[in-house]
Amino acid sequence: MRRRDFLSTTAATAGAAALLGGCGSGSGDDSGPLDYLSLAWQKESIEVNKALVAEWNKANPRSAQVRYVQGSWDNVHDQLLTSFEGGEAPDIIHDEANDLTDFAHGGYLADLSDLLPAGLEKQIPKASWDMTSFAGGVYGVPFLQEPRVLIANRELLEKSGVRMPTTRRPWSWAEFEDVAGELTRGRTRGVAWSMKEPVIQSVNLAMTTGGAVFHREGGKNVIRFERADSHVVELIHRQVHKDGTASRSTLGMAGSDTLPGFFAGRYAIVPLNFSFRQQVQQQAPDGFE
Repeated sequence: MRRRDFLSTTAATAGAAALLGGCGSGSGDDSGPLDYLSLAWQKESIEVNKALVAEWNKANPRSAQVRYVQGSWDNVHDQLLTSFEGGEAPDIIHDEANDLTDFAHGGYLADLSDLLPAGLEKQIPKASWDMTSFAGGVYGVPFLQEPRVLIANRELLEKSGVRMPTTRRPWSWAEFEDVAGELTRGRTRGVAWSMKEPVIQSVNLAMTTGGAVFHREGGKNVIRFERADSHVVELIHRQVHKDGTASRSTLGMAGSDTLPGFFAGRYAIVPLNFSFRQQVQQQAPDGFE
């Protein structure tokens, strides 16, 4: 496998969120509205989702109406597991593709193969469809992929004199490690890794160096933690425990928990999901770049 060690490839590591057809009480007949569990959390996104539901209901008065139900990323897996077992699951579900495997193999999700509109398949990359397809069936519609990005304090980067990355010439992981060292001065650490959800760093980012951790061999799932699989995890370990270029105190934090320290100049770089750009822009103090 060709080695890929540039941070620009992290866009390929984010799991696609999926819209899932649930096997709940709603069936499209006169039994009542179909519940749509939405995990939208930004104000604008919630408003758009609600508007789409209202638009559907208005345009399709003779079809099953849809009822918007607000969910949360914090407990969606446990909520769905409990509701599926109890027979009270939502009919349409917004969730991560990671949850598909257990729920699809458990028989809880509808196979959408014969229900998808003509032409929809061509509008979405095959790699995204692969995340929602199992054993000849399609159990979700990929509608969102969220890349992992580095959000940096421009003032600290410019003062350090490090090379600014570009789309044509991004940092390699090795250069990123050097940059974190240059940015570590006094109370400021070069980077803050939020490891409350460690899979994002340990499994997803392994793909940027040609690894996977979970491999498929001879029809079986195999776990390997060889050089390509462990490259990023070992880098984080060095930064925290050997070089001191990453903050030890942020390891138990979620992404949003690192932002106050980022704004205060305690960390120069925070690896976060793409959607955090809006939160950073809205919450950053005046003059922060």
